[in-house]
Amino acid sequence: MKEQAQEAYEMQARLLVAVFGSVQDELAVLLWFLCQRFGRKTRVGLQLEPRLPVRLLADLLGRSRQRVNEAILAFQAQGWIDRRYGQIVIKDLERLRERAQPFLELAGGG
Repeated sequence: MKEQAQEAYEMQARLLVAVFGSVQDELAVLLWFLCQRFGRKTRVGLQLEPRLPVRLLADLLGRSRQRVNEAILAFQAQGWIDRRYGQIVIKDLERLRERAQPFLELAGGG
């Protein structure tokens, strides 16, 4: 039951960001949820397992690969994430959470 409630919350947040947010907002919410489920602490940050190619992220967000890649590059430039060969490491989890927070709160959590 708890898992179903979590899935419903995640779905609601993702729908809200899809309607009211930018690609960067959508990516922040998706990465936040992926961190919660698949993040593994390393010395350089929170590594997401498994590898997440841009094409897969674009498919999950329903956006073009180019737009998602632009959002990833923006997050890298800000020092929030590092991405190499499809492997994403969250370097600044707090900033990522701040970007996702408005949508998490609207969904009833966060």
